[in-house]
Amino acid sequence: MLSDPEKNHPVVPEDLPDKPSEEGLLDEELSAQAMEMPPADVLPGDIVRGTIVKVSPEDVIVDVGLKSEGVIPLEDCQFGEASLNLFVGKEIDVLVVHREGREGLPVLSHRKAVERLSQEAVEKAHQSGGYVKCRIAEKTKGGFKVHVGGVEGFMPFSQTGVRKGNPEALDALLGQELEAKVLELRPKRDAVFSHRAYVEETRRRMKEETLSNLQVGGVVSGKVKRMTSFGAFVDLGGVDALLHVNDMAWHHVASPKDAVQVGQQLDVKVLSIEGEKIAVGLKQKTQDPWLAVPKKYREGTKVRGRVTSLTKYGAFVEIEPGVEGLIHISEMSWTKHVKHPSELFQVGDSVLVAVLKVNPEEKRISLGYKQTMPDPW
Repeated sequence: MLSDPEKNHPVVPEDLPDKPSEEGLLDEELSAQAMEMPPADVLPGDIVRGTIVKVSPEDVIVDVGLKSEGVIPLEDCQFGEASLNLFVGKEIDVLVVHREGREGLPVLSHRKAVERLSQEAVEKAHQSGGYVKCRIAEKTKGGFKVHVGGVEGFMPFSQTGVRKGNPEALDALLGQELEAKVLELRPKRDAVFSHRAYVEETRRRMKEETLSNLQVGGVVSGKVKRMTSFGAFVDLGGVDALLHVNDMAWHHVASPKDAVQVGQQLDVKVLSIEGEKIAVGLKQKTQDPWLAVPKKYREGTKVRGRVTSLTKYGAFVEIEPGVEGLIHISEMSWTKHVKHPSELFQVGDSVLVAVLKVNPEEKRISLGYKQTMPDPW
C-alpha cells in the first residue's frame, strides 16, 4: 500500500535515468501500476474532451485519457442539430456516465454532454443578456421550433424580425442559424428566443457608436437605403442621413435617381448634425467650380456648352460640369424675333456662346448666342 501521494503520479519516460538503479526499477514498477489506474480527477458527471480513435457502423470509440477507451453508440453522436461528421482524430465533448461499466470500459455520452453544455450556455445568456445561436428547425403554430445545440426552444413569429404579412420571408428562415436573445426560461417548457431583440439591440449599439464618431466636415461611408423625390437616405451604420438632391452634384440634377441608386455604396461628407438628423453631401467632396468662374470666363469669352433645359424666356447651357448659364431669348438672334427657344435649340444641342456677364455671388452667368455671329446692324 502506497501512502505517499507524490508516488501516485505517473512517471513519464523522460524522467527515468538512462541506467536504472534498484530505486529506478522500483519507480518503473510504480509507474506501470499508476498507468493501469484511471486518472483520479475524472469523475462521473464530468464533461471531458475526447478524441475519436475508431468509427464503426454501430459505435464510436473515444479516448478520454482513462485506462480504457470508451465506446459510444453511433446514434448517441448523431441526433438532431448536434449530428456530427465523425472521423478518426476528431475531438468531441463527452460526459462520463460511469468510469467503468459492466465490461470494465468507461460509459460515455456525447448527447448528454451537448445537452448540458447547451443548457448552461442558454442559462448564462439569459442571466447576462447575451446571445446564442438558434437553428430554425420547424414551423409550428405561432412560431418556430428552434435548436440551440442540444436544447430545443421556441421562437414566436413576432420575434423573428420579419414583418407581419410576409409568409415567404418566414419560410426562408427554415434551416438558417440566427443570433437570438433568451427572452424566457420556463421550467419543463421550451425556452423562448428572440432574433428581433438581437437585431434591435445590435442596431441601437451601432447607432450610438456611429453618432458618437460623426463630425461635421468628416467623410463617411454609407449605402443608399431608399429614394424620395427630394433626395436619398443613406445608411451610415444604424443611422439614416439625408442626401438632398441639391447636394448630389454641382450641376443640376433633375431627379435623385439620375445621380445615385438604391444599394449603391457612397463616400459622403457630413454637412450638419442636429440630434439624429444628419445631412450629407456628395458634391461637397470636390471644390465648387464657381470659385474659378470669374477668372476663367471673363466677359466676351466664347465657349462651347450643352443645352440642358428650355424655358419660355431662354435656354440654360452647361459650359462645364456644375456651371450653367442662361441665354435669354432676347440674346438669341440679331434679326429674327424668337417666340420660343425651341425654334433654335433642343435639349442636348452643342452650342457656341459668348459670356456677357458673370455674377459669382449668385452663381449666375448671362450668355449670348447672337454675339457669336457678326452684328448685321
